[in-house]
Amino acid sequence: MMPGPDIIRRCSECGELIREKTLKSGNTFGARHWTDGYFIAPMMPDRLWYVSCPHCDQAVWIDELEVVEKLPIYVITDAKNDPYRRAWKAKRAGDYQMREFLQSGETNTEKEKYIRQDLWWAGNHKRRHSSTDFPQLLDEEVDNLLAYMKLLDKNDDHERVYMAEIHREMREFDQARELLNREFEGFAKELAYFIQWYADQEYAAVREMKYRDSK
Repeated sequence: MMPGPDIIRRCSECGELIREKTLKSGNTFGARHWTDGYFIAPMMPDRLWYVSCPHCDQAVWIDELEVVEKLPIYVITDAKNDPYRRAWKAKRAGDYQMREFLQSGETNTEKEKYIRQDLWWAGNHKRRHSSTDFPQLLDEEVDNLLAYMKLLDKNDDHERVYMAEIHREMREFDQARELLNREFEGFAKELAYFIQWYADQEYAAVREMKYRDSK
């Protein structure tokens, strides 16, 4: 992993400074993957798009904020004289802020896909280490997944596999298998294999993708 420059941005709501960490290069060695597409990779940190300002807690799209400065990599500064010492790193926007965005009426397909996928993953976090089908999906999670599927393209390998996973998690195993009844390429092929296997077992909860030689 090689970090990129820190980007100092100005919050559009309160005017305070936010530090955006960037990545010049990364990899997925040692990563853990789940059937909903979520992964944790030590050498590939999350790049957040919809964030909560660390100063005022307002939700903003970080790439739309004014760029104040791009700091060179590996620059050592005197903390007392650092003009950006209060430029703090933003955090993920809260679930309630994401739902407020969905209710705002703004029409931007890519933003809506990002929000609905993030809410899907957030809801599944409580199931990632469970060995059973519980806790089952809440009604609000199902509503979100149904809306998310409407934004996905069956002709795109990865999005088609996501659709299959959503059907599986909603216990619609036949629909999941039907979507997987074709050839896939790359990582979508691996993802489809696991989803197909769990659909055949009629197991609905999100599962980690573990290979036989995994320890």
